[in-house]
Amino acid sequence: MRAILDARLLDLSMTGARITHRTPLCPEVPYTLELPPSPGGLVLPIQVIRSTVGGTEHRPAGQRLARYESALAFVGVTAEQQATLARVLEQHPRGRWHPQATGGLRVLAPASRGTARRGVQADPPEAARLQGVRGGLHRAAEQCGPQAWYNLVARGSRSEGKGATMYRARFSVLGILILETLALAGCGSQLSQRVEESRAALEMARAAGAPARSPRQFEVAEEALKRSEALMGNPFGFSEAQYQVALGKAMALCSAATAKLQVEVEKAQAGALATRAQAERFQIQAQAAVDRLQARLRATEETAGAAQARAERAEAQLAELKQQAVDASRSQPTTYPRYVVKKGDTLPNIAARPEVYGDATQWKRIYEANQDIIGRDYKVRPGQVLMIPKP
Repeated sequence: MRAILDARLLDLSMTGARITHRTPLCPEVPYTLELPPSPGGLVLPIQVIRSTVGGTEHRPAGQRLARYESALAFVGVTAEQQATLARVLEQHPRGRWHPQATGGLRVLAPASRGTARRGVQADPPEAARLQGVRGGLHRAAEQCGPQAWYNLVARGSRSEGKGATMYRARFSVLGILILETLALAGCGSQLSQRVEESRAALEMARAAGAPARSPRQFEVAEEALKRSEALMGNPFGFSEAQYQVALGKAMALCSAATAKLQVEVEKAQAGALATRAQAERFQIQAQAAVDRLQARLRATEETAGAAQARAERAEAQLAELKQQAVDASRSQPTTYPRYVVKKGDTLPNIAARPEVYGDATQWKRIYEANQDIIGRDYKVRPGQVLMIPKP
């Protein structure tokens, strides 16, 4: 790894940071953020989310330098680094970063392909010189403007005096342009790939029905993709193109997800409506069954009531008949045959006589009808007159 630029911390959180610096960053390059010892001395792997020109800086010599602002996201942070980062955030509340406490912030990037193959790092003086060349390029572009910049590069003179100075300046600027183009060549190819990814995401959103279900997000994604395609050929709009292509892809994916979610919601609503209609049908059928059962119950109750009334009338008639029989029996006196006890008679002998019962076991009937005469000893005496109940 080699330090490619010094930066200043603007904001810090558990998921990322925002910095300001003088050299543009490529979003596809895996950088490493090195915090100074004062905030915590952490070294965190980062991914560039967005990098734009935030303004210019005026130098004492009257020069102006471009100032970039980049949004960074932490990737692959360990638990120990998260704990240290949490302590740093407790010591430094968000938005209160002191310039002296956040100075010395560095962003590290992988070594170039040539130096990586040799296994050595870039020469620090050479790195400083390249950084100075990039700074000169941006200062020239900002001070001259696009048309004057083109005139300075494309035109020149081999004449003496001032013409010779312009000739040397032309080739100096050409060399700066070549160096800057080589530095951004890798980012440009990656930008083209990201534009294709954003276009594929937009087509996927279109297939998912995003223009109808999520029109606002789809329009933003489509417009961002058009802007990124328009800025691809502009070397001064590289950072804006990166932002627009990232915005287009994110909004395309978001619109596709929203459209799919709305489809699922519509399916769920249709299922809920069908379930509700089925439940209403079941409720109607159940109510009809309850009504039928209640009608049958009322009919049964009415039938039972009529049967009970008939039974009560029958009981009343039976009671009336019984009372009439009792009254009739009372009105006609009862007459029983009589038997005069002879010597040697007993109750079983009397019951066994043919003219009485012809059965000796029926003696109790004679006893019950003549208890006041016989007494408790069950003995009869000659001359007693016994009533014989009818068989």
